[in-house]
Amino acid sequence: MTAFLGASPVSNYQIVSCFSVSAAVDPSVMPRVMAVFAQLGFVPDKWYSTIDGLDGDKLIIDIQMGGLNGSQAEHLAQSIRQIVQVDTVLTSEKRPLATLAHD
Repeated sequence: MTAFLGASPVSNYQIVSCFSVSAAVDPSVMPRVMAVFAQLGFVPDKWYSTIDGLDGDKLIIDIQMGGLNGSQAEHLAQSIRQIVQVDTVLTSEKRPLATLAHD
């Protein structure tokens, strides 16, 4: 997928920001989460969602976006956390092996 404003599709040589969102199962949650990215001109590289929980009462969305810097990723996470039915947003980074060897 294509992204704008400095982010680029995932490659083997860049840091990938990962977001794991846990929310109530509601049809408005996914478009609201996507709107956070769209408002900044971003299209996530990967998006996977599933319904989980003991009673099927949790929506889990896993999102990956390459080419973001740390402040952009943190801004996205904070914005997603402000969505009414979002419970938690966990973030992490995937780094290429070459980057890990130099840290």
